[in-house]
Amino acid sequence: MNRLKSILAACLSLVLLITCANERAISGGPEDLEAPEIIFSKPGMGSTQVDPGTGIELRFSEQMLRESVENAVEFWPYPPGGYELEATWRSLKVQFNKALPAGETFLLTLDKSAQDLRRNGLAETYILAFSTGDSLNKGLLTGFVEGGQDLRKQGQLLLYRDYQENVDSLRSRRADYAFQPDDSGRFRMPYLAEQSYLLVYHWDRNRNNQVDDGDYFGRPSSPTVYPTLAAEMSGFGIWPQLVPSTQTSLLRAELHKPDLILLRFKVPVDVDMLPMLEVNTPLGKHPLKGATTVEEDEYGALLHLAIPIQDSTEVWVSQFQDTSGTFLRTDTLLALQSTRDDTTNIALIEVEFAQDKDGYPEPEEGIVFSLNHPVTPVADSLIILRQIQPDTALIGGQARSLSSTQIIWEPDSALAGGASFRWQMDTRLLNPIYAEPAVDSVRASILVTEHPDSLGALILTQDLADLVIGEIRKRDYHREFMARRGEEISLTELPSGYYQLRAFADLNGNRQYDAGGREMGHAAEPFWIYPEPVRVRARWDLDIGTWRLGIED
Repeated sequence: MNRLKSILAACLSLVLLITCANERAISGGPEDLEAPEIIFSKPGMGSTQVDPGTGIELRFSEQMLRESVENAVEFWPYPPGGYELEATWRSLKVQFNKALPAGETFLLTLDKSAQDLRRNGLAETYILAFSTGDSLNKGLLTGFVEGGQDLRKQGQLLLYRDYQENVDSLRSRRADYAFQPDDSGRFRMPYLAEQSYLLVYHWDRNRNNQVDDGDYFGRPSSPTVYPTLAAEMSGFGIWPQLVPSTQTSLLRAELHKPDLILLRFKVPVDVDMLPMLEVNTPLGKHPLKGATTVEEDEYGALLHLAIPIQDSTEVWVSQFQDTSGTFLRTDTLLALQSTRDDTTNIALIEVEFAQDKDGYPEPEEGIVFSLNHPVTPVADSLIILRQIQPDTALIGGQARSLSSTQIIWEPDSALAGGASFRWQMDTRLLNPIYAEPAVDSVRASILVTEHPDSLGALILTQDLADLVIGEIRKRDYHREFMARRGEEISLTELPSGYYQLRAFADLNGNRQYDAGGREMGHAAEPFWIYPEPVRVRARWDLDIGTWRLGIED
């Protein structure tokens, strides 16, 4: 019996030994929400005189998804001959195909996409710095990327030692260093040689390793950057902008009537830009009587032409403005007679106040209703407006056509500020221009006006440049201003709330921010971000004093 117990105990020990020797994914247990950590590295962080033929080993605090670890690894600068990776559940080994150059500082980075088995990523990008020489590089670059979360997460900051080349030629090669900003937009590039570099931001949206149409691109206001020990005290600002197209494509041109054409573009259509469109055929320009976007199709535009065209006519569009403000010309396409008849529905009606030249609402000038096909109103009672606070008083007014696709309703008197209104449109009182049957429906919604007592003002003086173009914005409000150095600016009638304030020096006089070109030395225009949100309160004039020069602001 004792011998049998001994045999069983030996077998159990062997099973446990085999089980422990084979790494496997964990299962069961309490939920793991902690970020994994690197608990060991060889060579150690900051090591010098590292053998150029050595490999690298990292060990983790817990089991990792091996593929995520391998995909998160980068080396800067890239080792000659490349390297091979071998990842296990708890470790990562790197073996170089050729000996590393002597006297060079190398960075191994492991970004936050390296995950444990519970899909927890590293808390922050891990950087292992070591040198095959006597010391580490001590240069440091810091700065920030201005813009939304997509710009911070999708794009890369690329650093090139060959700063005298154009970006187009460099972008096709691997950058010497590449980093991403953190969630707040800040970036920090340590352990750099103290020399001049070319620094650019690029969000390569089509992943072709080129800066081209539709990408986001930006440069600092200095043509070259120089990392120093004092970089923590300053920094470089980059404000990426969309690279505009020189030409866009017409995907389809459908002729529904001789003077009604549906166009589909390869870029989204901005309804505010449609009145500027010019439709051209070999016979010349065809003026528009009306234009609107297509319901549930942001790439479509329905145009009512003043001069009809025939089936299979060549058409192209000029004066098409994209979201960056660039005017484009489309390619040529045949306008073919459509066999469909789906353009007779009323689109979702957009109600907005007409605005004066400064962008202030002017409710006494009327409310604009945009439709998705040519119509004419047949009765003033087409639109009804009622004030629902403090009572349900009916507001008098009349409806008339602004164009074949826009109706304006003009009240008999100015609408009260700060009041809520209910509007209603009876589409049975619209007369289609063509023979399609009239739409039998009613559209309604709530409209709220701004009360003067809810507005405040911001007063400032800038000492940034001789002349700047500034903007103040919050989530649902945006306003631009121009200011000369030392000139006091008063921005009145601002809705209360917290605003971001920024400005740029318009060096080329085009009233648009220039994010820099791809040619050598073509830097971006300087820009400045106010260091904290500006709070505007109702019935209050906030004077923030002089906004002084300096990127640190």
